[in-house]
Amino acid sequence: MAFACTISSLPEYQCEVSLISGQYQLYYAVKQVEQGDTPVAEVSFRAEVQNEGWMGLGFSPQGIMGGSTAVIASSMLEPQVHDLNGYSVLQVVPVDDPDFSNLEYFVDSDSQTNVLTFNAIVPDIFSFNNGLAEGGMVA
Repeated sequence: MAFACTISSLPEYQCEVSLISGQYQLYYAVKQVEQGDTPVAEVSFRAEVQNEGWMGLGFSPQGIMGGSTAVIASSMLEPQVHDLNGYSVLQVVPVDDPDFSNLEYFVDSDSQTNVLTFNAIVPDIFSFNNGLAEGGMVA
């Protein structure tokens, strides 16, 4: 499903989206960067969830889990990019992906919320008009 940008309550992000009945808060900011001679979108993400387990944020060109790429983290697992080659745990494979950077996971001490932040190059979901992002995110 596509969603519109709601202005972020955090100043370092442009937009925010509440997902899964408000249990998962996603913030993001888009800027244009060059990859070779091609302008692409670099998106800074911040995902917040109030749980005691793992958390992740994935991207899929087909809109399904199998064949997607996700950043996964927990209190016992440093944030890492994974290819989700299928639906079993054995098919979730850690990878080095240069399109993802600045991966960080922490627990916000004030709200006791798990927080995952990272940057990602996502060339397929945004286009640019005079440096401004057009397009959308899909959840």
